[in-house]
Amino acid sequence: MTERPGGVDSAISLLVNDCVVVRALGDIDIANAAEFEETIRLAGGADAPVLVIDLSEVSFIDSSGLGVLVTHQYARRDDDAKVFRVVASSAHLLKIFEVTGLDQVISIFPDLASATKA
Repeated sequence: MTERPGGVDSAISLLVNDCVVVRALGDIDIANAAEFEETIRLAGGADAPVLVIDLSEVSFIDSSGLGVLVTHQYARRDDDAKVFRVVASSAHLLKIFEVTGLDQVISIFPDLASATKA
């Protein structure tokens, strides 16, 4: 994905402990949710048992971005061998997950280190 003002920039990186990480930067909204979804979809197709979405550098996420996360959470949940985790450290994002109730549905971790070790 390419970075653009107010947009999201994502990159997939494989970690040593077999987790696939999708790191997002900037805002995730209706304008780039499809691109964000495609990045996650491609990463989720990997053989790694754990997919981590790192939102630690995301400043805003709207309902379309949350919908992308929920879709992938449920898709991986149906396969007992696949795990889906989200890194969210900002108070703003944590509040969004709490208000929407998604903190009860998605495994949220405060940092990448704990998400890839859990």
